[in-house]
Amino acid sequence: MSEDPIRQYSGATNELDIALKNVHSMSKYILSVGDALSQNPFRFMVANVKTGFPIEVTFDKGTPRLNADEWPTAEKIAETLSDLHQKKQSVINAWHSLTNADRNIVTKHSVID
Repeated sequence: MSEDPIRQYSGATNELDIALKNVHSMSKYILSVGDALSQNPFRFMVANVKTGFPIEVTFDKGTPRLNADEWPTAEKIAETLSDLHQKKQSVINAWHSLTNADRNIVTKHSVID
């Protein structure tokens, strides 16, 4: 038995919203690193790498840090964006499978033209 079209659309929009949050979270992290580097590169360090940093930077609790283990690779960025595009297409497809009556019941997602 196939899923109710309204539930299918609702599920697709929920998945898209999660994918959007993932992109925004990654973007915010990347921007915060860029901001910290721009503001004071002498007070910035990268953790979990082989390269060492001066003691005054390493032990200052106020020093902004980039955790190398959390930094997204280009591949991770591409995967996250690809997932976003797939989720968007799922929402569009689910929207088009709704009847006009069903469309009057649900909220049209902002990605739908």
